[in-house]
Amino acid sequence: MELCLVEGTAVKTTLLLLLLTAAQAGFAFEGDYVWDERFKDTLSKASSGTAADRYTLGEMYLNGRGTPQAPSEALAWFLKAAKQGHIKAAYRAGQLYLRGEGTARSLPDALSWLKRAADAGYAPAQYELGRFYISDDTEKPENSLALFWLGKAKKNGYRPAEEAFAELVRRMVQVQKAGGAPSQ
Repeated sequence: MELCLVEGTAVKTTLLLLLLTAAQAGFAFEGDYVWDERFKDTLSKASSGTAADRYTLGEMYLNGRGTPQAPSEALAWFLKAAKQGHIKAAYRAGQLYLRGEGTARSLPDALSWLKRAADAGYAPAQYELGRFYISDDTEKPENSLALFWLGKAKKNGYRPAEEAFAELVRRMVQVQKAGGAPSQ
């Protein structure tokens, strides 16, 4: 008797798993269709011009939502939106220039777009600038600029900036205690 119950349970479990797998495959297909439709709709809207739609289209190209990933197309749409004053688009453009994604790496362009977003109060851009000024990308680390931007991002409640700010202060104190001159 017990054996029949175990076998019956196994059959029921197997059937349930098969049904869930089939349902999930259906949802995945529906999700792809939805993204395809959203992409077409957003492309149409972005072509006529709002910064928000252009930013959204850039994100779709960057992440491959409804279209194949295309960082160069993403950058083009982010730049269009950023020139219209979209802060997140300026940040994204700065990131792409900084990493050389979809374009040749350009530190002057990266800093220009990141600074535009940071000046507008966008904490992730402030954090990115702070990290830049103590990175290997600079000829000489600029701790004061790093502290300035990390401090702004920290004040805006951006958690990674809090940790980076504290770490930079610890390093500067250690250097000072060791008798070295802190970088400016």
